[in-house]
Amino acid sequence: MATGYGPKWTITENQTATPGTPNPPQILIQAQSSGLDDGTTRPRNQLVQINGTSVVNSSSPRSYRMTRLTNTGSGWTYNASNGYDVYGNQTAADNALAFLQTFQDSDILVLNTWDEPNNRRTTFRDELVNNFGAKLQYSSTWGSRCSYLLVAVKGKGALHLYIKPRYTTELNVVSMWVGF
Repeated sequence: MATGYGPKWTITENQTATPGTPNPPQILIQAQSSGLDDGTTRPRNQLVQINGTSVVNSSSPRSYRMTRLTNTGSGWTYNASNGYDVYGNQTAADNALAFLQTFQDSDILVLNTWDEPNNRRTTFRDELVNNFGAKLQYSSTWGSRCSYLLVAVKGKGALHLYIKPRYTTELNVVSMWVGF
């Protein structure tokens, strides 16, 4: 269980291997997304830990943060985490697509947003829908300054997906343990 919202996360429960447990959770993923243009009171963080070691602990820039975790066959490893401000920048959208296309089947994507991810999302929409299990509402009904949160396995689908309309007060947050 994780508590707290903002730049500091507090881990109150650690998952460890116990005798007789064949596949204990190895990855802790915590992410927050928010819409609008308010980074001071609306958090937009990502924390990823593999076997208790933090590999990502970053705020998202405007638009997107995308993180890639790779299964090595004997466990998980951090590959990369990048921010893409696609609001006014087609090159950033093209770079986001190129990053998503580097994923291999079974890699994990952690994607969260802040402020305005709606602009230029069509550049990489098909990649998210076809290869990561993002729902069709991503391409059709998502409005300006909505909040989007996706944890997905390439080639298998979404583990967590939530779109929160703008002007809502609740946070768009996920805290989950993953073990394969």
